[in-house]
Amino acid sequence: MTHLKYGIFAEDAATRVFLEVATPKLLTHLNLEMGTKHTGEYCEDFTNQEQPKNGLDGFKKAMIPALTKAIIEYKINLCFLARDCDEKNLLSEFEGIKSEIPDVQSPYAVICIPQKCIESWAWYCKESFEKLPPEDIEDLGNTAMKNKMYLIKNGRAGSKGKKVTQKYTEQLDIVHILQKSISFRFFYSELKTFLLKKQYNTPTVQ
Repeated sequence: MTHLKYGIFAEDAATRVFLEVATPKLLTHLNLEMGTKHTGEYCEDFTNQEQPKNGLDGFKKAMIPALTKAIIEYKINLCFLARDCDEKNLLSEFEGIKSEIPDVQSPYAVICIPQKCIESWAWYCKESFEKLPPEDIEDLGNTAMKNKMYLIKNGRAGSKGKKVTQKYTEQLDIVHILQKSISFRFFYSELKTFLLKKQYNTPTVQ
């Protein structure tokens, strides 16, 4: 059995909520798929303390200090590094973040990049739970996706975004979202690879 203490380094509240709620479900699903026994413990203190500014530059600047703190101070052995893809290319965004992570820290990090924004993943949770007509929505822009998810008009959900995301992520249908979302399949594959490596010894980080 491998015990995972996980924290979330993400630029917005909706992403943090999605990963907090989804991770135990993902571990259960992957345990069944791989025949493993991974358990999870959420480190809320780290997630609340380490929150980057919006934008890729701000994210990258704060990422390595946060990851160092996660490993050394909080004894985290699974740290999600999560930000929206926005209008960028998913693979390029992934490689850009991955290239910044030192080799000594990479065994502790899983990169999470929803296509456009986390609301696309939350929408597929809603679509499955409420049995809505299927839609392919990952090509919608950020504002349009947030308006659709939260029933708003200006792309600014405020505290409503966190509550709505939690409500539907609690109903996460992993099989459904794997079928619908390329970016979620990519994230799922990264998490699966991470779990298979089982490299959880704390390194010395400069």
